[in-house]
Amino acid sequence: MEEYLETGTFCEESIRLAIEKRELFPVFFGSALKLEGVEEFIEALGRFTVGKECGEEFGARVYKIGRDKQGNRLTYLKVTSGTLRNKMLVDGGEKIEQIRLYNGDSFQSVQSAGAGMVCAVMGPAGSYAGMGLGCEGSRAEPVLQPALSYEVILPAGQDPVTALAKLKMLEEEEPSLKVVWNEELKRINIQVMGELELEILEQVIERRFGMVVSFGSGGIIYKETIAAPVIGVGHYEPLRHYAEVQLLLEPLPRGSGLVFGSLVSEDKFALNWQRLVLTHLAERVHRGVLTGSEITDMRISIAAGRAHPKHTEGGDFRQATYRALRQGLRKAESILLEPMYAFRLQLPQEAVGRALTDLQRLRAQANLDEADLITGSGPVDTLREYSKEVASYTKGRGIFSVMPAGYMSCGRQDEIVQTIGYRPEADLENPTGSVFCEHGGAVYVNWDEVDAMAHLQPEPAAIKIVKGTDEETETSDPAETSVMQGSPRHGPRTAAGNDELEAIFLRTYGKSKRDEAIRRANLSHGMRERAAKPAAEAAARRTHTSTGTRGTVEQKPLYVIDGYNVIFAWEQLAALAKVNIDSAREALIDALENYMGYRNVDIVLVFDGYKLAGNPGTKTSYRKINEDSGELQVVYTHEAQTADRFIEKTVYEFGRKRRITVVTSDRPVQMAALGDGAARMSAREFYADVESVDADIREHLRRQAVQRNLPFEGLSTENE
Repeated sequence: MEEYLETGTFCEESIRLAIEKRELFPVFFGSALKLEGVEEFIEALGRFTVGKECGEEFGARVYKIGRDKQGNRLTYLKVTSGTLRNKMLVDGGEKIEQIRLYNGDSFQSVQSAGAGMVCAVMGPAGSYAGMGLGCEGSRAEPVLQPALSYEVILPAGQDPVTALAKLKMLEEEEPSLKVVWNEELKRINIQVMGELELEILEQVIERRFGMVVSFGSGGIIYKETIAAPVIGVGHYEPLRHYAEVQLLLEPLPRGSGLVFGSLVSEDKFALNWQRLVLTHLAERVHRGVLTGSEITDMRISIAAGRAHPKHTEGGDFRQATYRALRQGLRKAESILLEPMYAFRLQLPQEAVGRALTDLQRLRAQANLDEADLITGSGPVDTLREYSKEVASYTKGRGIFSVMPAGYMSCGRQDEIVQTIGYRPEADLENPTGSVFCEHGGAVYVNWDEVDAMAHLQPEPAAIKIVKGTDEETETSDPAETSVMQGSPRHGPRTAAGNDELEAIFLRTYGKSKRDEAIRRANLSHGMRERAAKPAAEAAARRTHTSTGTRGTVEQKPLYVIDGYNVIFAWEQLAALAKVNIDSAREALIDALENYMGYRNVDIVLVFDGYKLAGNPGTKTSYRKINEDSGELQVVYTHEAQTADRFIEKTVYEFGRKRRITVVTSDRPVQMAALGDGAARMSAREFYADVESVDADIREHLRRQAVQRNLPFEGLSTENE
């Protein structure tokens, strides 16, 4: 603007710079149907836009999810750098099955898409609008969040589960839409921005799925947070199970969402268990204790944790984590949050007084910016119907527009909490108490007595945050510290019945395969026991943990690697595999031998052999360099057993005994391993680590070559 005032014109460079900074938005008029203004638009687009340099590393941004006429899921994206190739693995280990270039309803299949190209791909099942692939980073949460919730009324005879699957398709395609399944009431709720969206949804659902649906009365989507830091304790110890988790809950500014972290060192609480706790915190929407609404605007950190070396399983930490969070919320002072609208009201001057009076009655903050313009903000609950009143008393001359403005503290908290009538202790899916073991049986302890029975002390840093002081605080008894203060230590407790425990087990683990295996094993003796004895003795000889006069020898970390997944994710090995797959396998084994010796880890490299008829499977152990180096074992699975299944079985068997890292880009395998307490590493991350090891080895050899002594070096050359 200053340039225009001084010179009376703009230079093209200034226009390009202003457009790039999103300070100037040019507007073009024309008609593509009549070919009017098209050439001018294309010419201006080339003149006034700045091309960006694209790197060689692949990156793309997803902007839409859709489906073709056959119902195949399509991910629409723009390639921002590098090249997208067919059969390529992208984030989450998902494979690109097909690349399509669309022209209207028709498309052309291509093998690759370069930077700047817009295409649709088949294959990824977990993609979503706004997702970044490759080097493109993830974006912040969308600004527009649904504020209203409506019950979906299905036609008579319609199965709600089938309808839910269809509505979930619409949720993927429309980011502002959210479909929620109420398990208790077997009911579908749909969350939208406003009532106008419901009319469109009715038409879309009928056209896409042939279902004539309607919607019940709408409700406000509330959220909950806390007023001050608090520590929650969750303990889960029925017979032959054990896990305890303590979480520090801290309030954050409005709009921060949930942030997860840990205050505990790996020496006190193993890293794989910490990862598991953080995974359970992030895997679901957690309910508050005021109205059962979603919690937000909190930092949740691990303050303490403990596992049993023998009895702890992955599902135990799920129960302990959920209970710790709920117990902390029960102890804290909770705050109810309600959605807000930022509004703009343009109306005749004679109606301004009426509007200001109405807005004050509706608990809105209003500012008279001009004689006929009012702006401000207010609760969605009171403003969502106000546009109809404006149209009525202004006779259609008033314009009332709103925009979501986040969440703020609710001014009618007590009234709304009483109206909803949520009882946290009656919510069996989200218990606030813990399960302890007393006299060989499981005992349910109420939330206000859990602190007195906790087995751990929280980290000093967590205690400082709760107390709001920088002084060192030493606590010896959980019952004596104000941070962990609860009801008297000895109070009424109820024994958890078999039915309740069985329901907990089924929700946590599913049907017990171990109990069935034990039952079958007990049916037979003799040969089974005689065969098991030498196998157990051989396993004892092979174990890396032994007890002797020197004490316990620490086990080496174990890496379980999906061989073919890694080969086809590494460019060099993938190119070699096209020529000779055997050579690619040998090259990978050579690289892993160096890695194993340098990192001092054990490695199990797994290759698929399930398609070979009659294949019994093989295991080959490579010789150790010395006793301090790790061991490499190459496994070819037998007929009808995939590498994924072998990896999951290995992690399940040894996850509680060793520190295991699963190397694969296959997302389902990663999640299964994480659920059993193992760490996960993608093939790309592992490649970077192997390259780093190779570089360190080369540098070490170079320094040795420089420092070595040559024959007769340093001897005097003078004649005696």
